Order: sequence, then structure tokens, then C-alpha cells
Amino acid sequence: MELVRDPLLDAVTALASARDEASVCAIVRRAARELTAADGVTFVLRQGGFCYYADEDAIAPLWKGRRFPLESCISGWVMLNKKYTAIADIYNDERVPHAAYRPTFVKSLLMMPVRREDPIAAIGAYWATHHTATPLEIGVLQSLADAAALALYNVQLDGELKTALRQERNAREAAESASRLKDEFLALLSHELRTPLHVINNWLWQLRQGKSIQPDILTKALEVIERNTALQGRLIDDLLDVSRAVAGKLSIDSRLVDLGALCAAVVENGQPAAREKSISLEMMKTDNARVWGDPDRLQQVLWNVISNAIKFSERDGRVQVHVKLNGARALIEVTDNGPGVPGDFLPFMFDRFRQADSGMTRRQGGLGLGLTIVREIMSLHGGTVSAESPGENQGTTIRLEFAVAEQPMAGSEVVSQALHANPPVH
Repeated sequence: MELVRDPLLDAVTALASARDEASVCAIVRRAARELTAADGVTFVLRQGGFCYYADEDAIAPLWKGRRFPLESCISGWVMLNKKYTAIADIYNDERVPHAAYRPTFVKSLLMMPVRREDPIAAIGAYWATHHTATPLEIGVLQSLADAAALALYNVQLDGELKTALRQERNAREAAESASRLKDEFLALLSHELRTPLHVINNWLWQLRQGKSIQPDILTKALEVIERNTALQGRLIDDLLDVSRAVAGKLSIDSRLVDLGALCAAVVENGQPAAREKSISLEMMKTDNARVWGDPDRLQQVLWNVISNAIKFSERDGRVQVHVKLNGARALIEVTDNGPGVPGDFLPFMFDRFRQADSGMTRRQGGLGLGLTIVREIMSLHGGTVSAESPGENQGTTIRLEFAVAEQPMAGSEVVSQALHANPPVH
């Protein structure tokens, strides 16, 4: 005996396995037209205060892809009132927006809300002649609406599950990446701390041998010990600054600062470090830019940026410093013609434990915390730091941006002299 096909059962079965909104729409529109023998059907989704005609199957176009306010259409009425309506003559019912229906074939309709307690959609069936919906048509459309409500709920749950799994995976990967970066950083920290200590210990061992030491050898030993002691001091200072920043304990003492004077002082003090690599360190355009800031911390910021440019530039390279005004913003730009920064690393170059090329960083020395400290100090000043690099071997520009101080400048010479009196350690 041949089994009789049941369109409603087929639709319910298909909806049970639907996993996206588009599939639900397609199943509902096909089943609704077959079950009611209507000349057209629509599947309408509630989107905030609007009805969105998501899909349709009809003898002529209706409103697919259009949105209407809930209060202005019959699909919105059934969702707001949580009950179906059957209208034999739409032009004798004031709930129907006649202007929207006149271009269509529709004379009669049956509109059914999807999800009875809190409708989230509606199914519309339309006839080209005056037609009174039968109890059977109403019943099958109600059953289809109930199945569609469950299907849409399943789609929502499936989407939420996928989102939760994706977030969990991203969080796990981020945690693993952070752990790996910390491990790499600790290994680098161990190397950077051990290297100068090893050098100092070697020279101290030689000095303790009690043998006669030539004056030039003694001078060299003291210079090496002093240089490596200073290196240790800088490493520890960087670690302490990052620790204070993480704990929210990094503070500033703000005064009016002349950025041009500050930059000129740091550039002058940085010349010995630049000469060691035959790098041209130049002070370029200087606008009259004054900001509120901590001159010592701003000197630290600028020196970190300049020393980073010097460190990663090739011999005979060039580093230029510009001070510019752009409306109510003051800019310091430090540009070099070094190897540049890979585009995929630019967004992360100011993050802790992030290095574009750990191998290069190790060859050049340092923990790579300088730019992290720059970002934290700039944040305390209400400023920003950003980087641009056109491509490989095309250099890098780091831009520091501040709000311009509105008050007249006072004491800029004092700031400048103070900076000259405290050159950065090379």
C-alpha cells in the first residue's frame, strides 16, 4: 500500500533539522502555500519595531525584502495582538494598509502569528479572490506556525552555542598565546639580566687577581662595568614602570611643556648614541606647540621612541623628529628609514610581551618594553601613540599626539635646561 504524503508532517520534519533562518523561511513559504492552496504566502520576521518581509511564494510579487512599522501593517497587528486574523475582503477592513495592497493581486488574507505567547514572526496567506479562510486552513497554518516558532528558537540556540564556542576558543587561544609570550619574555629577561652580570663578573674577577693592571686596562674595565651597571638599571626601571602601569600606580606631575624645547633637548642628548651607529639624528620642523605634561616622563617617552628607531636602523641611517600643530592637537613624529614593521604586527607593537622579530630584538638587546611604557605614559597624558610603516625597508613613523594647552606658556626655558641637565643614558 502506497503511503499518503502529509505536507504538514513533511514541513515539521524539515523544520526540526533547519539550522539557519533562511532555511526556516524557505520551508515555511513552500509549506504554507501548499497547505492553504493560497495564491501567495509571505513569511514576516519581527525586527524591533518593524515587520520584515523575509520571504514569499506568490503568483506575483508582494513585499519581499521590505520593512514596515509594526503599527502600519496587518502582520504587525497579529504580532502585537498575539492572535490570528482572517479577512475575506481586505478593503473593508481598516487594519489593512490599502495603499500597500492596491498594486498587488490580494483580495483576502489569513495572517497567523508565530509563537503565541510572544510573537517573533507571522505567516501570511493571500487569495486573489474573495475567500473566507476555513477552519482547516486556519488549523494547519497554526500548526505550521508552532513548528516554525520552535525552529526559529532552535536556530537562535544554535547560533548562541556557536558564538559561545567561538568565544571560548578565542579566549583559550588568547590565554595560550599570552602564556607563550610571557614564557618567551621571561627567557629573554633571563638572558638580558645574565649578560651584563656575566660581563661585570668577568672584569671583577680579573681585577681581583692582584696582578699589576695597566691604567688603560683599568679604565676600560671601569667603563665596561659602569656601562653594564647602567644597562641593568635601565632594565629594572623598565620593569618597574610596566609593573606600576599594570597596577595603575604610574603617576605624572603635569606642567606646561614646550614640546619643541623638549624635543630639541632629547635630540641633542641622543647624539652620542646616534653617532655610535653613524646615524643622523635630526630635529626637523618645529611648530610652537605647548601641552600639559610631566617633562621628565615626556622626555622618557621621546627617548624610548628615538632610541628604538636608532636601535633598529642600519648604520648610516637617518632618524628625524618633527613637532607639528594640527588644530587643537600637537604632534611629535619620529621617522626613520630602517627596516620597517610588518603590517600584521603594527596593531600589536605597543603591547606587552609582543615583538615583531624576537631574534632581531635579542641581537639588538633590550626587553622590548620601551614602546609599552610609551603607550602607558601617553595614556596618562590623555594622548595617543600610533605607528605607520609603508612596507619592508621603507622605515617607520611613530606619532605621539596630545591636546594643545590653552594657557600661555611659562617656564619653558626651565624645562629645557632641566632636560639638558639630565641626558638619557646610552
